[in-house]
Amino acid sequence: MSKNLKELLNERILVLDGAMGSLIQQKGPEEADYRGSKLKEHEVKLKGNHELLNINCPDLIFDVHSSYLKAGADIITTNSFNANALSQKDYKTQDLCYMMNYEAAKIAKKAAVEHSSVDKQRFVAGCVGPTSKSLSMSQFSSSEKDEKFTYDILVSTYREQISGLLDGGADILLIETIFDTLNAKAAIYASENVFKEKKKRIPVMISATIAGEAGRLLSGQTIPAFYHSIQHANPLVVGLNCSFGASKLQPFVQQLVDEASCFVSFHPNAGIPEHDGSYSQSPKQMAKDIEKVLKKTGVNIFGGCCGTTPEHVEAYSELSLKYKPVKRSNKKNYTVLAGLEHIKIDNSNGDMVYIGEKTNVAGSKKFAKLIEQKDYQTALSIAQKQLDDGAQLLDICMDKADINSKDAIKDFLIDFNAHPQLAKLPVMIDSSDFETVREAMKYIQGKPIINSISLKNGEKDFLNKAEEIKKFGGAVVVMLFDEKGQADTTDRRKEIITRSYRLLTEEAGFSEENIIFDPNVMALAADVNNSVNQAVSFLDACKYIKSNFPKCNITGGVSNISFAFKGAGVARKAINHVFLQAAKDAGVRLPIVNPLDVKTNNLPDNVIELANSLVFNNDEKVVDKLLELNNSNITANDSGSKTSWRDQNLKSRLKHSLINGIDDYLKVDIEEATKKYDDPYDVIESLLMPAMDQVSSKYDKGDLFLPQVIRSATVFQKAVDCLHPHINSQSNSGKNKTKGKVVIATVEGDVHDIGKNIASIVFKCNGFEVIDLGVMVPAEKIVKTAIDNNAGFVGLSGLITPSLNEMENVAKLMQEKELNIPLLVGGATTSEKHTKKHIAKNYN
Repeated sequence: MSKNLKELLNERILVLDGAMGSLIQQKGPEEADYRGSKLKEHEVKLKGNHELLNINCPDLIFDVHSSYLKAGADIITTNSFNANALSQKDYKTQDLCYMMNYEAAKIAKKAAVEHSSVDKQRFVAGCVGPTSKSLSMSQFSSSEKDEKFTYDILVSTYREQISGLLDGGADILLIETIFDTLNAKAAIYASENVFKEKKKRIPVMISATIAGEAGRLLSGQTIPAFYHSIQHANPLVVGLNCSFGASKLQPFVQQLVDEASCFVSFHPNAGIPEHDGSYSQSPKQMAKDIEKVLKKTGVNIFGGCCGTTPEHVEAYSELSLKYKPVKRSNKKNYTVLAGLEHIKIDNSNGDMVYIGEKTNVAGSKKFAKLIEQKDYQTALSIAQKQLDDGAQLLDICMDKADINSKDAIKDFLIDFNAHPQLAKLPVMIDSSDFETVREAMKYIQGKPIINSISLKNGEKDFLNKAEEIKKFGGAVVVMLFDEKGQADTTDRRKEIITRSYRLLTEEAGFSEENIIFDPNVMALAADVNNSVNQAVSFLDACKYIKSNFPKCNITGGVSNISFAFKGAGVARKAINHVFLQAAKDAGVRLPIVNPLDVKTNNLPDNVIELANSLVFNNDEKVVDKLLELNNSNITANDSGSKTSWRDQNLKSRLKHSLINGIDDYLKVDIEEATKKYDDPYDVIESLLMPAMDQVSSKYDKGDLFLPQVIRSATVFQKAVDCLHPHINSQSNSGKNKTKGKVVIATVEGDVHDIGKNIASIVFKCNGFEVIDLGVMVPAEKIVKTAIDNNAGFVGLSGLITPSLNEMENVAKLMQEKELNIPLLVGGATTSEKHTKKHIAKNYN
């Protein structure tokens, strides 16, 4: 009797197959094999487009699958890694994507069935690669010439691919080699749409690749943050793949095991690439490394990635029977949120996680004015101040009549994501306009809080919004409104809490940990009849939630409680202080506050006593007594005082601006610099470049991430722009001041362009005119373009091993054409040693 995948994973460890491309290359298919009968006259070279072989050479792909199955693989992955419209567009074969995936799944399914037995079931994992684009990185390329790339485009791309795999018979959906979690979230969103459309759901596996030994994805996320950002997909398995060899991957697999409540997988490369781009770790050595991981770390699936072969699988497949699987529990008692890093809200320890309120246009007049002026960079300084004062999350809201909230929140989040410190934080997206919420979620690779939904428009609207938020991966705040209006009594609060909880858990599929209630913080002393003490009612509702739904969390805008005392500085602070402590005791763990106010600990005892009387409703005259303090210590919460770093010397100020991506004071500082340096280029060399060296150093250490580096490069370019009038006035100085043009391309046979695209942005920001020829560019076109445009240098990009040979061809042609400009090579398989030995010898 056959068992499902989950049952088998509870019984034993399963083995995944190895690399597809390595075996295809060993079989040596020619251009004609890729073209088949239907693409004989196709205008673009197709050799290297392995996914076309599903259609035109299926027997070859079947043989690859069979070889892995014979070697002992329990799960084989379809030949569909690049079978998406974005990657296939470079071959002009994007119209064949559905068929590529459909045939890939059919071929793999046929092989799995033929090699299955009663004792050995085989499964097909429909492979979905990361595409050649990065949503997180694309936010920072502002050139109008850049091709538009959006979350919606990526969802559509994934939807076509996943449909083909599902229709072709895949047993599992494998979203793998994730370097940008926002891409993965788009794939998850697309998969949910496909599952719903086809009324068929298959288990989901999700696997990320880390960019270095600091243990982060290329987009900057830590492993725990990644896991919690994709957990909404309810994956059966989460893992790591590619990256580097098994032994070096082990600590990061352990991080995942420690965090995950689902099964865990890993399929690493066969060691680290050699100087020629090959992977030389033997099957015997890889088996030893994998066994060390199995001894230390409880995983449920293991296999291989780049460089692995059936011989590798055969060498380590027996290990699956030697070690017992670790069973997983999905029980958690805490909410987890994530930016580039994660935060746990553990109800057992009573600690509060403060949500800063000053990045809400309703919480700060200064912030609102800056958003109206679209001065997002200065607005970020308010966010930074909230962080410095103790906020661990930020409440981001753009809801104001004269602000286009949808555009504003998108633009603000783009700048926010590029900020070194802020990007680490989870965010709360706060809007009453659900289209603004949807737009914001397309720019968040972490796990945010969405504030809020309610029953005010009925259950259908409530559930539709909840399900959409779940597909994007957010936790949700429920405001206590229903069709009758706002809950303003304890009984009404309890009624709506219970109803909302039932709908979210039973119909929308929300886990309890991702539900956050806001029991309505309503102003004290604002009720004419004083019929209900809103503080006591709020606290009673909190206690009801913690007693009946202990895994859910509670939030609320603390300062709302004292709104009636706005302007009465000491009195208002005291009311907030007392209420916050009471809320903490009642179970609130996510208060929305100005964190600076929370630190207030020197309030007079008599004021605290009056505030207690007001909050707990035990003195009929307390309001009058508090109002007598109305003229006490009124504070300006939004003071625009000069930040301390502006008091430093010129070099330190410019360094701070570049490292933190701040351009507010560039004009002033650059003008000052031109008065101290006779030559504007000395400003660049002596002040700006050392700061960029610091950016590079911080990036290497993991203190900055790629988006922040790009932001720093942009500020550098703005600084250079400020120098242009001075540079132009010295145009006859005899020095070669121009940076010139750079021709950049991914070489022929290679469609990978992530690295090239990032490099292009940095070059542009540093004053070069970039001629980007795209991907799969023949050597002749690269060299001719360089000659025709009198280029200052040529940049070549490539990820796969054959690209190294093509780089040699470009170097030879540059020598033949007697060019005398630098040649830059880069990509995953390039190395200093290989370049010296194989490329440099061909070009002077």
